Amino acid sequence: MKNRFIKEYFNFSRREINGLIILGIILVIILSLRIIENNYKPRKRYDFSKFENEIDEFISLQTTNFENTELFCFDPNTASTDELIKLGFSPRIINEINSFRKAGRKFYKPEDLLKIKSLKESDFEIIKEYIVIEKKKNYNSDNFYKNNSRYSKTYSRFDFDPNIADKETLLKLGFKYWQADNIIKYRNKGGKFSIPEDLYKIYGIDSVFVSEIIDYVKIENIALNEITNNDQPQTFMIEINSANAEMLQRIKGIGPVYANRIIKYRDRLGGFINIEQLKEIYGINDELFEQLKIHININPDLIHKININTADYKTLISHPYIDEKHTKIILNFREFTGKIKSFDELLKQKAIEKEFYEKILPYISVE
Repeated sequence: MKNRFIKEYFNFSRREINGLIILGIILVIILSLRIIENNYKPRKRYDFSKFENEIDEFISLQTTNFENTELFCFDPNTASTDELIKLGFSPRIINEINSFRKAGRKFYKPEDLLKIKSLKESDFEIIKEYIVIEKKKNYNSDNFYKNNSRYSKTYSRFDFDPNIADKETLLKLGFKYWQADNIIKYRNKGGKFSIPEDLYKIYGIDSVFVSEIIDYVKIENIALNEITNNDQPQTFMIEINSANAEMLQRIKGIGPVYANRIIKYRDRLGGFINIEQLKEIYGINDELFEQLKIHININPDLIHKININTADYKTLISHPYIDEKHTKIILNFREFTGKIKSFDELLKQKAIEKEFYEKILPYISVE
């Protein structure tokens, strides 16, 4: 019975046996080819560059870049998106600042910027000295100090010299403790008050308060002599495009703060071509401009120009006169033409306005 079962199911004809042998050979060949392919064929390399670029882009959106940018003074309540980009803020922080302002909230002191959750304290320490928050002036200066609880205390009024007054003296005059500290810090860094109006450049001091006490500011001549130490102070001239901070401080009214502002703006600009451009610097009013004008001359040959055929996005938008819109126009036009032969092309094609063309032309090159 058992032999019959085996013969019935495992009895093959000669043709069937040949077929099984051929099938087995085919299977062996297929398996062998598969093994050879897996072991000897070079593995395909996958290109992760696109994925890596996306990661880099994502990281750039989250991180600030203050170390590699030319910082300048700004008001977080009014600074535009372009200005925040030039400063080095990340897109994420810029969006949070804009949302903060759209919600009707305001920054009243530099430390308020830490309310922006994405801004790290270490980054804040880098930029805090450049935060200048404008104070509202739409109140009656005569009644402000009487009606405001912060200034409700009665203070003494007497002559003082901000170059030598100690903290206690400043507090008696009505300065707040942080204002007195800022004055002393300014002096410790080498700053000097040459005219009463120099009090306006101290961070945190209300312009209305300065106007209340300015008649009591009496600056000793020795302080002025230290700044304008020159036998003929009205005759010396300084070439603005090559001057350093020490040279600029010889000018009446220019201390370390203003000198550094002028140099930083000059470097961002590429150099001055017109004395009137000094008015574009934060804090330089008409009176201070008149002091500068007496001692400043300009060498236009020292202008640093931007090659618009090689400059990247960051280089273009970092210039004070080039905003995001014109940066994109230049880059798109360059990509379309391959090379910009003349900046006039953009004007002829009506890609840019004549006013922008005339303003930026001295700072542009195509080679």
